[in-house]
Amino acid sequence: MKDTELLAEFASSSNEDVLEVINSLPYAYYRADKEGKVVAASRAMLSIMGYAEVDEIIGVLIADQYVDPIGRDLFLKKLDENENGVENYEAELRNYKGEGIWVSTSAHYVRNKNGNITGVEGLVRDISGERELLREIATERNLFELVAQKINYAIGIHDVDGRHVYSNDLMKETIGLDMNTSEINNEASIYSVINPAFTEDGQRLDSILLSGEPVDNVELVIEADGEKKYYIVSKVLLENFGRQYICSIMNDDSENRKQNAQVIQNSKLAALGELSAGVAHELNQPLNVIKLAIANLRARGDRADQTYIQKKLAMIDKQVDRSSQIINQLRSFGRTLDDKNCEGDLVVAVQSTLLMFGQLLRDNNITVKTTYQAASIPVSCDELKLEQMCLNLLSNSRDAIEARRAHSSPDESSAMRIEISVSTDSNQAVLTVKDTGTGIESTLLGKVLEPFITTKEVGKGTGLGLSVSQGFVAKAGGTIELENWAGGALATVKLPILEQK
Repeated sequence: MKDTELLAEFASSSNEDVLEVINSLPYAYYRADKEGKVVAASRAMLSIMGYAEVDEIIGVLIADQYVDPIGRDLFLKKLDENENGVENYEAELRNYKGEGIWVSTSAHYVRNKNGNITGVEGLVRDISGERELLREIATERNLFELVAQKINYAIGIHDVDGRHVYSNDLMKETIGLDMNTSEINNEASIYSVINPAFTEDGQRLDSILLSGEPVDNVELVIEADGEKKYYIVSKVLLENFGRQYICSIMNDDSENRKQNAQVIQNSKLAALGELSAGVAHELNQPLNVIKLAIANLRARGDRADQTYIQKKLAMIDKQVDRSSQIINQLRSFGRTLDDKNCEGDLVVAVQSTLLMFGQLLRDNNITVKTTYQAASIPVSCDELKLEQMCLNLLSNSRDAIEARRAHSSPDESSAMRIEISVSTDSNQAVLTVKDTGTGIESTLLGKVLEPFITTKEVGKGTGLGLSVSQGFVAKAGGTIELENWAGGALATVKLPILEQK
């Protein structure tokens, strides 16, 4: 909504109603009468103009505040020319102390019931800082260097032979470039004078760019001085007077990665808490079998022959292996993800997830049907990430089924199910999870993969599960699609099949 449209909504309200709303806005608000005297102002307006109390600004003649004597006349002329009001009109004013400040104003005329003009009201923003930057840029001899130093990106330029041309301070600090070394002055390759941790990846990306391939937002993991850092790197080819240069742009993404990793780990830990009941049930079964086998051996006593003893011991051994598998799976799922691993088996991931989550589904009287086209389908995504994605999809299906069951007849309630299929299509692996739940609201279908968007009621879900899963899949070069079918929701995940070496 434009500022003038926002003001139009306020126009029919009283001053008190208006101020109650706009005092919480980031913009400053004022209203002036027909002569240009201030009759109302927000707290933000007082701050911009340097007044402490509302009474101090009431009655101030706006025309007297313009540095340009005809500034107010020019402003009103703009209003006359635009019946819908003025958007972002820039002018220099004097504040209460007589200091010059630049403001951007969006305003329109206030009219009475007869359509006659009774005054002007507007939203004002202090743009003094922006104007100062523009003035600095305008007077700076080297525009590029000024901008490069102002923005929070490491920027460097070298020619195609590696000779250094320019680096902003952040780039020098990032790659450990010392401009006072004799090598840099003797036009040696920049890769011979920077931190060696950046050399191999830098030269590799240069080669890719020079081969004609784009280098856009490439993720690099750099380990230097015992610390792991994450960077997003782009490179572009520049031409000047017939010579080619490579411009490198780097952004330190380490803090963002740490925060994302923490979100993912918290999501996993929350899932582990929910899985604990199902895992306990899964472990009880082999323990009961072991206990029964031992009781049988004790009952036989000396009468037990070797065949019987070996049979019972084999049974115990099998159940110990089963318990160990469940525990190891749980421990593996709970560990922190390793960004270096990008291989996993989609079939194994589904089976491992069902090993942990299957009992919870059975406890909720949900039938699970699985179809696997092959015993193994390797894909270019870490297996733990695949398991977390599968768990998020199954958990959402379970919750949707429970929501539908609450309003279903007993017969319909007992028929709830989840159908899981893993197959291949050309060079892609395809996972589908189809449930008989409530489905997804049409208004959320296009947003449900975004962070903090949830279809669950308050207190049941963070809205991060699908977003995290989308991040895993997208990074691996795949897609997640969500849609409704006649009986519920259908999730389709496609991932590139891992090329066999």
